[in-house]
Amino acid sequence: MEFVPFIVSIAILVSLILISKKIDYSDTLKSIDKKEYPLADIMPIGLFLYDKIGEVDIRRVNEDAYQKMLIIYGNDTSVMYRIYVANKFVYAVLFLVLINFIQAANGEFSLVFTFISLGASIGSFFLADTTITNKVQERAKDIKYEFPEFLSKLVLLVGAGLTLENAWGKIVDKSTSNSPLYKEMRRTYMDIKNGIPRETSLTNLSRRCRINQITKFASVIIQNVNKGSGDMIIMLTDLSDECWNERKLLAKEKGEVASTKLLFPMMIILVAIFIIVLIPAFMQMMST
Repeated sequence: MEFVPFIVSIAILVSLILISKKIDYSDTLKSIDKKEYPLADIMPIGLFLYDKIGEVDIRRVNEDAYQKMLIIYGNDTSVMYRIYVANKFVYAVLFLVLINFIQAANGEFSLVFTFISLGASIGSFFLADTTITNKVQERAKDIKYEFPEFLSKLVLLVGAGLTLENAWGKIVDKSTSNSPLYKEMRRTYMDIKNGIPRETSLTNLSRRCRINQITKFASVIIQNVNKGSGDMIIMLTDLSDECWNERKLLAKEKGEVASTKLLFPMMIILVAIFIIVLIPAFMQMMST
C-alpha cells in the first residue's frame, strides 16, 4: 500500500513525458538558457501543462510573478513567463515524486502524508516565485548603483551646451554596457527619437524601473521641460549628489554582504586547522 502514491506519481510523470513528446516544442527549447533552467531537457512536460491550463487562468493565480517579470523582460514577458511557469510545473511534479518516494522508502502508508505531499508540491510552485523577487531586487540595486554615473555624464554634457536628447544619445551610443540601466536608457532614448512625447517616454521609464531616483529624474525633466535648461541642470546636479550618496551606502552594504559570505569558508578553514593540529596530538596520546 505504501508504494501506491509513488507508483501513481511516477505514472503521472511518465504520462506527461510521453504526451509532451508528441508536441513540437523545439523553437521554445532553443531559447531556454540551461544555466538558468537546468531541467530544460524535460521542460516539455511543463510547457504542455502551461498550454493546457492556459495563460489567462495561470495568471489569475500567479499575477504577481507576471508583474515582476514585466519589470525585467518588458515586451518579452509573455515568452519568458511561459518558460518560467513551465519550469515551476516541472519542479512541482518532481517534488511530488520525491516525497512519495520517501514515503515508500519508509515502508509505511499514511493518508495524511499523501495529502501533505500534494500540498508541498503545490506550495513549491508558488515558493519558486522568490527567485523572481530576488531578480527584481538585484535589478533595482544594479540600476541604483549605475545611475549616478549616467546622471553625472548627462549633467556634464547638458551643461556643456548639448540638448538633453543629444546628450542622452551620446552617452548610450558610446556605452557598450548591457546592464538593466543602459537597456532602459537606450529604450527611452529610442522612444523619444521615434516621436513618442518626452513626458510619455519618461513616465514609461519610471514605471518600468520603479526606482525612486529614476522617478525623481523623470519628474525633474518633465517639470522643467518648458522652463529652459538652467533650473533643470541645478536640480539634476542636486539629484546627482543625492544618488552618489546612496551609491556609497550600496557599496558599503555590498561590502558587508561580502564579508558575511567569507565567514563560512573561514570557519571551514578553522575546523580544518583544528583537525590537522589535534588529530596527530590525539593519536600520540593514544599511543602512549
